[in-house]
Amino acid sequence: MEYPNRKLNRLSGYDYSQAGAYFITICTKSYKNQFGMIEDGEMHLNKLGIIARNHWLSIPEHFKDISIDEFVVMPNHIHGILVLTMGNGYIRSLQGQNLSRIIGPYKASVSREIRKMNGGMDFKWQKSYYDHIIRKDESLDNVREYIRNNPMQWHLDKFYSNFYHD
Repeated sequence: MEYPNRKLNRLSGYDYSQAGAYFITICTKSYKNQFGMIEDGEMHLNKLGIIARNHWLSIPEHFKDISIDEFVVMPNHIHGILVLTMGNGYIRSLQGQNLSRIIGPYKASVSREIRKMNGGMDFKWQKSYYDHIIRKDESLDNVREYIRNNPMQWHLDKFYSNFYHD
């Protein structure tokens, strides 16, 4: 399910190297379920899902001004909150670049490890990713709750697919 005339996902004119909390969603290509399955409202990661989770958890090792907040690996996407902290007004480890400098390497490292593990398996992500700038504590709490409840609400999720590829 590709969209040939996709709209730009980034907020025009916003400096994504600013400190703050960002809600991120990254989907597999064509929303193909590759990371495991939901059973009884709980996500059960397979080997590919474990790779996706472990690389997400390692983001702060590569970017010292980034912390991981609530996140979940779902069958065909990842929801997570990244918190960027100040370093002279900008993210020091991004050297004035933007949030894409975190997501791009994340996607590449997950893809590389999955392909290596599976003898060149053709794993792909959707192009780009979705982000939402979290500006208020109430919004942060709402996004955290949404992420925590995502496995229980899988059948209602817009990314829902009951076709598993494990």
